[in-house]
Amino acid sequence: MLSQDEESKAARLRLALQMADAGIAMKRQQLARRHPEASSAEVDAMLRAWLGARPLAGCGTVMSFEAWVGRDQ
Repeated sequence: MLSQDEESKAARLRLALQMADAGIAMKRQQLARRHPEASSAEVDAMLRAWLGARPLAGCGTVMSFEAWVGRDQ
């Protein structure tokens, strides 16, 4: 059983991860709107490039696109 403090920290972490998921989904939608001619695979490639170009992406602070897409499987 978790203490109240641990429950609070866990809840904040869950919220932060949900917000990150929502932000990535919004970025994917934005890319799809800006490039209506692009296939789903091309939009995925653009999203992967965007995620990889973020500051500190090489330091393990950003989940890889493959890990993000496959996280629920």
